[in-house]
Amino acid sequence: NQLLSNQESDKLKFRNEWQAVSAQVLSRIDSKQNSIEPLGKTHLDIGDEASIPTVLAQQINAFQVNLAGFKLTPRRYQLFGIKFVLVAKKVILGDEMGLGKTIQALGVAQHLKNTSPYFHGLVIAPLAVLENWRKETNKVTDIRPYVLHGTEKESQAMAWIKNGGLAITNFESLISLHKYI
Repeated sequence: NQLLSNQESDKLKFRNEWQAVSAQVLSRIDSKQNSIEPLGKTHLDIGDEASIPTVLAQQINAFQVNLAGFKLTPRRYQLFGIKFVLVAKKVILGDEMGLGKTIQALGVAQHLKNTSPYFHGLVIAPLAVLENWRKETNKVTDIRPYVLHGTEKESQAMAWIKNGGLAITNFESLISLHKYI
């Protein structure tokens, strides 16, 4: 019981500290937003999930994403995520579990493949989800996936380098492939 109460106490302490830090960050963001640039809602054709700078919203609205070969229709917020990544470039895509980050990342990869004759994409993920990435890539895109793990990782890496496509690996395998890629 003592161990459980210590764990519960630690969880409560962490949650309280997290809430306090989150409140401080949001306060800083609010004060910066009020003093720097007015924010506008995104246009309804891509989603109303976030308030972003007006100039960025206009760029996202104007962006023509090429999803030829994509085998499903992304939801509005997924299309927003795909366009946002392609317009903003150096971003981290993150949201709640189950909202389609994999689909959004594959949409970005499909657009890049469609607009570049030499597309070589790389997904680095935990070992437990490598097979899921391969299955999802086959299910929703026309991109060839190469799983760079296990006994075939070197030959898969060489095929990916030669043919292009989407290499899917984890950090441990990637480190051992430094001679190839």
